[in-house]
Amino acid sequence: MRQYAFDGVDFDWEYPGATDRGGKPEDGKNFVTFLKELNENDKQLMHYVISFTVPTSFLYLRHFDLKAVDYVDFVNVVSYDLHGVSQAIYLSPTSSLVYIGKSDIELKRRHSFEELPFPQAP
Repeated sequence: MRQYAFDGVDFDWEYPGATDRGGKPEDGKNFVTFLKELNENDKQLMHYVISFTVPTSFLYLRHFDLKAVDYVDFVNVVSYDLHGVSQAIYLSPTSSLVYIGKSDIELKRRHSFEELPFPQAP
Protein backbone atom coordinates (compact mmCIF):
# COMPACT_ATOMS: atom_id res chain seq x y z
CA MET A 1 0.00 0.00 0.00
CA ARG A 2 2.75 2.44 0.93
CA GLN A 3 4.98 1.48 -2.00
CA TYR A 4 2.35 2.58 -4.53
CA ALA A 5 0.88 5.40 -2.39
CA PHE A 6 -2.56 3.85 -2.11
CA ASP A 7 -4.78 5.50 0.47
CA GLY A 8 -7.15 2.60 0.96
CA VAL A 9 -8.72 -0.59 -0.28
CA ASP A 10 -12.19 -1.80 -1.23
CA PHE A 11 -12.99 -5.46 -0.68
CA ASP A 12 -15.35 -6.69 -3.40
CA TRP A 13 -15.93 -10.29 -2.32
CA GLU A 14 -18.44 -11.98 -4.59
CA TYR A 15 -19.89 -13.39 -2.35
CA PRO A 16 -19.14 -14.62 1.16
CA GLY A 17 -21.30 -17.57 2.18
CA ALA A 18 -22.72 -18.11 -1.31
CA THR A 19 -22.55 -21.85 -1.90
CA ASP A 20 -22.87 -21.41 -5.67
CA ARG A 21 -19.53 -19.55 -5.55
CA GLY A 22 -17.66 -21.81 -3.14
CA GLY A 23 -18.71 -19.92 0.00
CA LYS A 24 -18.90 -21.35 3.49
CA PRO A 25 -21.46 -20.54 6.23
CA GLU A 26 -18.79 -18.95 8.43
CA ASP A 27 -17.61 -16.51 5.70
CA GLY A 28 -19.70 -13.59 6.97
CA LYS A 29 -18.44 -13.90 10.54
CA ASN A 30 -14.86 -14.39 9.37
CA PHE A 31 -15.08 -11.29 7.17
CA VAL A 32 -16.12 -9.21 10.19
CA THR A 33 -13.17 -10.61 12.17
CA PHE A 34 -10.80 -9.80 9.30
CA LEU A 35 -12.04 -6.19 9.02
CA LYS A 36 -11.92 -5.75 12.79
CA GLU A 37 -8.28 -6.89 12.87
CA LEU A 38 -7.42 -4.50 10.03
CA ASN A 39 -9.08 -1.66 11.92
CA GLU A 40 -7.23 -2.44 15.15
CA ASN A 41 -3.79 -2.49 13.56
CA ASP A 42 -2.07 0.41 15.34
CA LYS A 43 1.25 -0.23 13.62
CA GLN A 44 0.18 1.59 10.46
CA LEU A 45 1.84 4.95 9.83
CA MET A 46 -1.38 6.39 8.46
CA HIS A 47 -5.09 5.64 8.38
CA TYR A 48 -6.04 3.71 5.27
CA VAL A 49 -9.58 4.04 3.99
CA ILE A 50 -11.29 0.64 4.06
CA SER A 51 -14.57 -0.21 2.39
CA PHE A 52 -16.42 -3.24 1.13
CA THR A 53 -18.97 -3.81 -1.56
CA VAL A 54 -22.38 -5.42 -1.10
CA PRO A 55 -24.82 -6.67 -3.70
CA THR A 56 -28.41 -5.50 -4.05
CA SER A 57 -29.63 -9.06 -4.47
CA PHE A 58 -30.91 -10.59 -1.23
CA LEU A 59 -29.76 -13.96 -2.58
CA TYR A 60 -26.16 -12.86 -1.91
CA LEU A 61 -26.62 -10.04 0.61
CA ARG A 62 -28.09 -12.43 3.20
CA HIS A 63 -24.67 -14.03 3.73
CA PHE A 64 -22.98 -10.75 4.72
CA ASP A 65 -22.75 -10.03 8.42
CA LEU A 66 -23.55 -6.35 8.41
CA LYS A 67 -21.70 -5.86 11.70
CA ALA A 68 -18.81 -5.33 9.29
CA VAL A 69 -19.96 -1.73 8.78
CA ASP A 70 -18.56 -0.92 12.22
CA TYR A 71 -15.03 -1.52 10.95
CA VAL A 72 -14.99 0.30 7.60
CA ASP A 73 -15.18 3.89 6.44
CA PHE A 74 -17.99 3.27 3.96
CA VAL A 75 -19.88 0.59 2.05
CA ASN A 76 -20.31 0.46 -1.72
CA VAL A 77 -23.57 -0.89 -3.09
CA VAL A 78 -23.46 -2.67 -6.44
CA SER A 79 -26.36 -1.02 -8.20
CA TYR A 80 -25.69 -1.81 -11.85
CA ASP A 81 -27.73 -4.98 -11.42
CA LEU A 82 -30.54 -3.36 -9.44
CA HIS A 83 -33.80 -4.58 -10.94
CA GLY A 84 -36.82 -6.59 -10.00
CA VAL A 85 -38.86 -9.46 -11.34
CA SER A 86 -41.68 -7.07 -12.17
CA GLN A 87 -39.54 -5.44 -14.83
CA ALA A 88 -39.75 -6.77 -18.33
CA ILE A 89 -36.67 -8.43 -19.73
CA TYR A 90 -35.56 -6.81 -22.94
CA LEU A 91 -32.97 -8.70 -24.89
CA SER A 92 -31.14 -7.52 -27.93
CA PRO A 93 -28.05 -8.80 -29.74
CA THR A 94 -25.95 -6.50 -27.53
CA SER A 95 -27.61 -7.37 -24.20
CA SER A 96 -25.25 -8.44 -21.44
CA LEU A 97 -26.53 -11.72 -20.06
CA VAL A 98 -24.03 -11.44 -17.19
CA TYR A 99 -26.44 -9.26 -15.20
CA ILE A 100 -29.54 -11.40 -15.55
CA GLY A 101 -30.39 -12.83 -12.14
CA LYS A 102 -31.89 -16.15 -11.12
CA SER A 103 -35.33 -14.58 -10.86
CA ASP A 104 -35.06 -13.53 -14.50
CA ILE A 105 -34.04 -17.02 -15.54
CA GLU A 106 -37.04 -18.48 -13.71
CA LEU A 107 -39.26 -15.94 -15.48
CA LYS A 108 -37.88 -17.13 -18.81
CA ARG A 109 -38.60 -20.76 -17.94
CA ARG A 110 -42.26 -19.92 -17.33
CA HIS A 111 -42.69 -18.14 -20.65
CA SER A 112 -41.89 -19.23 -24.13
CA PHE A 113 -39.01 -17.47 -25.85
CA GLU A 114 -41.42 -15.82 -28.29
CA GLU A 115 -43.31 -14.13 -25.44
CA LEU A 116 -40.29 -12.20 -24.20
CA PRO A 117 -40.68 -8.48 -24.95
CA PHE A 118 -37.91 -7.80 -27.46
CA PRO A 119 -37.53 -4.15 -28.42
CA GLN A 120 -39.01 -3.42 -31.82
CA ALA A 121 -37.01 -1.70 -34.55
CA PRO A 122 -38.25 1.85 -35.26
